[in-house]
Amino acid sequence: MDERSIPPINGVIVYYNEDSDHTLINVHSGAGVGHPIYLVTKKENVIAPIKSVAYHGVDGYEKAEIKANPISKNELYEQYIADKDLYDAALEKTEQNPDLTLADFNEKYASTSSDNTIDTTKLSEEQVKKWVNAIMQHRFDNHVLKEFPYTVSISLDENRHVKAQINATNPEDTGDSVGYFKINDKGQLVEPVLGEDYDEVIATKYMQVENF
Repeated sequence: MDERSIPPINGVIVYYNEDSDHTLINVHSGAGVGHPIYLVTKKENVIAPIKSVAYHGVDGYEKAEIKANPISKNELYEQYIADKDLYDAALEKTEQNPDLTLADFNEKYASTSSDNTIDTTKLSEEQVKKWVNAIMQHRFDNHVLKEFPYTVSISLDENRHVKAQINATNPEDTGDSVGYFKINDKGQLVEPVLGEDYDEVIATKYMQVENF
């Protein structure tokens, strides 16, 4: 599915997780965009990629091309035996990621719809958090987010607008609050402008990370 995941694996980590009868795989370099998440199904003796989605920065998530055909478990096992040392060494470049779930994949895939049918004025708390997390991941490299972890708390402001507060996990790093986003009456994600008394529109559709 992704040539970068073929042993020997260099410069990337292969993240994976099992969910029901599916396996989710994400080959990521740790920086940048365009790293697809693959949804793979296992039925009887056949493993088959179904569909894929990739994050493309300001454009949000887009459907990605599947470059592999279904393959039997026997054939995969034969490939493993033929290059056992290479595959065993590649295990050091794999890591289970419990955040790769079928529900999360389906939500990202649904956001690629050209007519963008997701009503951003009626998002669930979990959907708001995913949107804000996508923006944070776009703005900051992975190593920065690992060094300064954060949480997102959801509330309503005095105008009953959804407010997503960014809080530092370690308050001694930057104080309790890092900043916040809101969703206005139009369903736009906005952010306060530092030193000014107005908000800037960050995104106008779900999972968009910049309003360019």
